[in-house]
Amino acid sequence: MLKTQKEDTLLTLRNCARGFPATLARALEIPRSTARHRIQALEEDGIVQDYLPLVRPETFGRPYLIQVGINPEDYKFSGELESTVDALKEHFQAGIGHAPICFYYHTDSDCDLLRINCVTMTFNINHLIDTLYNEQNIARENIEVTSLDFANGVPDFSKFSLRKGEAEHGP
Repeated sequence: MLKTQKEDTLLTLRNCARGFPATLARALEIPRSTARHRIQALEEDGIVQDYLPLVRPETFGRPYLIQVGINPEDYKFSGELESTVDALKEHFQAGIGHAPICFYYHTDSDCDLLRINCVTMTFNINHLIDTLYNEQNIARENIEVTSLDFANGVPDFSKFSLRKGEAEHGP
């Protein structure tokens, strides 16, 4: 393949990778079989190694930070608080329909309240709050929701993920 053909093919492929080779053929005004051959040649030469999907974040809903406050003093028995945190994490993972972007918890220093935080995306935040209330027995006044629309797409809060026992403050 000539250098100019490679460049034309690569530039066009970058702009229309989803519909190749038909879209590429139309854009370069060449037969579809030629477009397919050019793409295959770029792959065989190692120039094109992979195709990455571009995901539209709004497909998953709007981003939210959901905070559930739990008073550890309400849990008298050993392991009860830990099982509640585990149940909430499982609920967020299963109840939302996809894994949360981030799940972490910490203790507020000013009031000793355990804050369980989940950053996720959903279309129906009210339904999520209702299921926390109905299925997990969390009082509505202990649930805080913050819209993360300012995050401009899928927020990356992975750096705030905490392991059990770490007392850090999130975003």
